Amino acid sequence: MSIENAQLNIPSRQELLVDPDALPSPPVIALEILRKLADEDRLNMRDLAQIVSRDVRLTAEVIRTANSAAYGAKSKVTSIDLALSMLGARALRLLVISTSMSKLMPQSSDAQKLVTMARKRTLVCATLSRTFAYELNPSVADEAFLAGLLGSLGHLVLNTVAPEAHNDLMSRSCGWPTAPDEYAMLGYSTDEVTADLLLEWGMPDVLAEALSLRDAVHSKVVPQHASVDLVHALRLGLMAETVLCGSDSGQALFALLEQARNILGLELVTLSDILVDAEPVVAEVASSVDFEVPDALHAELLREATEAMQAAGLG
Repeated sequence: MSIENAQLNIPSRQELLVDPDALPSPPVIALEILRKLADEDRLNMRDLAQIVSRDVRLTAEVIRTANSAAYGAKSKVTSIDLALSMLGARALRLLVISTSMSKLMPQSSDAQKLVTMARKRTLVCATLSRTFAYELNPSVADEAFLAGLLGSLGHLVLNTVAPEAHNDLMSRSCGWPTAPDEYAMLGYSTDEVTADLLLEWGMPDVLAEALSLRDAVHSKVVPQHASVDLVHALRLGLMAETVLCGSDSGQALFALLEQARNILGLELVTLSDILVDAEPVVAEVASSVDFEVPDALHAELLREATEAMQAAGLG
């Protein structure tokens, strides 16, 4: 730890995870299901149904989803076994994480402002990471969405374990820090803290590594476990989150446009359509996980960002 960090009472990354009681509680049933799903060769649907049925809310969500128009059930599905068979592993993995998200967010009044911001940014990032993943490589779309949903956990850890340091970080960065802001003050990023926590919980290396590398600071790092497409999708999603939720939206839009051009060959008109079209999807996901997020019209936010970008002579 540097002398400055010691004076500011900033813990090292290793110190953040020392006290399990101070950390967000892992979603026990969710993790048990995810581990079962990871072992496809030994997957037993009856065992899986028994685990799912221990969580009333998750069971209800599985049944509701199986009865949705997307799955085209000819008669009402009431059996958890049948519902799981209809959904399949990928859809169940998404449901497990999204249904568990509200349990990971603290409910204390002290943390409420942070939680509100984190929810909005997380949902925007997850939705757009998945959208960009579909453009890049549809096989990583689910992982992009899951990683995006988990992306703010590092902020919650830092806020819980070292609230003074976290408050100082937030105030210095005008509300929400970038990765360079975090490295300058902490010596690490909150994304790296998220990755440490996910590994502590036994989550897949792919998700942890992809999250730890999604910021622009790691643009030249070659991932060992995650695919490059997944990292790119998460990076574009994070940049889109900054456009729609940050303060310097003009510069953020310019940075996103450059990346979207380089990676996907997108121009501003198509990119704008993607950002605007994400709004109802964000609202739908927020509803499914019982999150109340601040109202913000993507079209209006994008118009302001475009005007700011053009006024600065960018793009």
